[in-house]
Amino acid sequence: GARAGASEQQPQQQQQQQQQQQQQQQQQQQQQQQQQQQAPPLDQQ
Repeated sequence: GARAGASEQQPQQQQQQQQQQQQQQQQQQQQQQQQQQQAPPLDQQ
């Protein structure tokens, strides 16, 4: 509301934390994919 009370501020903070966690998960997935692509299969060697 016009007076930003604690109850109004908390939901915004929770949303920001969730977004940060999602970004971290995406970065981890990308790193795993890159590692798999770098390793050539035994057939090609």
